[in-house]
Amino acid sequence: ASAFQQALYSETVIFRTFQEQVASLNLCGGLGLLDESGRQLTLRAVVCPGVLLSRLEKETGLQIEGLEFAVETVEACRQVIEGKEALFLPDGSTLAAPMLPPAARPFAETIFRSPGEWPAVCAPLVANGDVLGVLMVFGPALSPVDVPAATAFASLIAVALQNARLFASLRQEKAKRQASELRFRALFEQSPNPIFLLQPASSPIIVEANPAACALHGYTHEELVGRPVSLLDAPADAAMIRERQETLQREGIVHFTATHVRKDGSTFPVEITATRIEIEGEPFILSIEEDITERLRAEKELEAAHTLLQRTINGIEEPVMLIDLNYRVRLANRVVRERYAQVGMPATLQCCYQISHGRDTPCDGLHPCPLEEVRHTGRPVVVEHIHYTRQGEKRFVEIIASPLFNERGEVTGIIEAARDITDRKQAEETIMRLATAVEQATDSILISDASGRVVYANAAFERTTGYTRQEAIGREAPLFAARRHSPDFFRAVWETITGGEVWRGRFTNCRKDGSRFTEDVTVTPVRNEAGVITHYVSVHRDITHELELEEQYLQAQKMEAIGRLTGGIAHDFNNLLTAINGFASLLKMNLPPDSPHQKEVSDILQAGQSAATLIRRLMTFSRKQKAEPQILDLNGLVSNLDKLLRRIIGEDITLTTRLAADLWPVKADPAQMEQAIVNIAVNARDAMPRGGRLTI
Repeated sequence: ASAFQQALYSETVIFRTFQEQVASLNLCGGLGLLDESGRQLTLRAVVCPGVLLSRLEKETGLQIEGLEFAVETVEACRQVIEGKEALFLPDGSTLAAPMLPPAARPFAETIFRSPGEWPAVCAPLVANGDVLGVLMVFGPALSPVDVPAATAFASLIAVALQNARLFASLRQEKAKRQASELRFRALFEQSPNPIFLLQPASSPIIVEANPAACALHGYTHEELVGRPVSLLDAPADAAMIRERQETLQREGIVHFTATHVRKDGSTFPVEITATRIEIEGEPFILSIEEDITERLRAEKELEAAHTLLQRTINGIEEPVMLIDLNYRVRLANRVVRERYAQVGMPATLQCCYQISHGRDTPCDGLHPCPLEEVRHTGRPVVVEHIHYTRQGEKRFVEIIASPLFNERGEVTGIIEAARDITDRKQAEETIMRLATAVEQATDSILISDASGRVVYANAAFERTTGYTRQEAIGREAPLFAARRHSPDFFRAVWETITGGEVWRGRFTNCRKDGSRFTEDVTVTPVRNEAGVITHYVSVHRDITHELELEEQYLQAQKMEAIGRLTGGIAHDFNNLLTAINGFASLLKMNLPPDSPHQKEVSDILQAGQSAATLIRRLMTFSRKQKAEPQILDLNGLVSNLDKLLRRIIGEDITLTTRLAADLWPVKADPAQMEQAIVNIAVNARDAMPRGGRLTI
């Protein structure tokens, strides 16, 4: 403010002062001044320490000072001018590059990003409600907290520019005396803003007041001139006014708000810019005022709306954020601040990806960015994300992002609500694991409704029965077993499960191809939260193979018992045969060769030998006879078995033997060979229950 005190009379001095002040802060910057149309800006007072400016001018061939560009080409400038509010830009190249012709923009972006992205602040030059242009400053240390300072800086410059332009007019008026007097009076009197010319004193005296000042305060010109300006001050502002007068005396300019009192006693807020000036060598104070009643009312309404919105979203027990196009969080509810935002840093100074994901860059393909989706489509989107709380806890969320539009229908940001679906996702995973286990189970599993009709069948059911799921669904669960069990059987099952008890039992079912199988079944009622049975789950285990093995085992036990019995009988019978065959041999030896009884004795010996052979077979069957291998003619062995085999296979089966004449002999136990052939013949007989032909 002190520096600008000396710059009141010349825009050139204002520009030089601006450059000195910005350079002293190690910042880059410039002023964009609006032309009369309000659509064109001219760059003035450009300052950039180091060689960045010279490099830019050298490489582009442009003269940056005095460069003109349309307001619409620089989005940030347009927003600041229309909204009369400062903007913080994390990437300063988005402000600087669009000012240049298209061919020079890539190089400008490179220069501004070469030391790293420089933030920027763009603030309106507003004086008495009129926008004169924009202030632009760039620097690596800038942050959102610098916006208020930049706004105040811009206000000082705007007042200085307005004063400089006013005093330029005054100088021109003075140079031309009469014309100057008329022009100054017209400017003074026709200004829409209240203007007072004061004579310095402990309570400055009103020397002149323009019509706007008289009308605003309800006094005539005569009633004001010659009176102390304290006439207009609210008594409660007395101490503050004295401090501002000291500041004015010390620094030459002061900007403040106060409360003024009208002639009728009503009060209203004003924004005052007071400047020390000289007119023809005489010291005066130029005080320019602005009634800020409407502005404060609008600000109060905006603050009330903001408070109401904040209280509203604070009542939502899910994270809610309002995010601009630069990913900055502009508004966040209590859940965000307490669970997600970094400690010690307001949520409104953080980016959404810092708060939700703890990362330094926007979301990528793994986490589709809802802001980008809405920016491109202009429509609400619903996406699933994984968020991390301040403590690092992983939470699954469903994000509902809705666009925010400006008056031109352009997307300016989103409002994002994140619904925690962690419990749902975990339940889904549990259900998925359960469904996978049921589907991959080796036992058939059926789920039927309360009426007993199938609503689900797993893959094992298809493998076991041959029916597809589509064929089973909608049919009654016991239908496949209906032909093997009585209605009373199923009535007992139904009474058990409808009574809420588990039924366990055995079904004999039919596959789709007509073959039978046996299964152990467990049917369990399923109840809802109210305890009402809604479904039944039946688990079917095919035990056909186990039953076959059990039957074979029982048969083996029978055969073992028969073998033991046979072995015992054969042993005793063999002892009897030994005596019979021995005595028959002695008898044959003692009979004369021509005895008529030789034939009878020979028949006895042959029958005894046949009985002994039979005993050996029985002993071999019972595994009690030791194998006695010998040279055998298999043709003779088969021929000797012919009568026995015919009796075994029965009359419905024709036995045919085809014996090779040149068959070699073998060395084997005759009894075991005979037993093997008999076993094969028995198997063949069982395979031909309706008769047939057996060929050896």
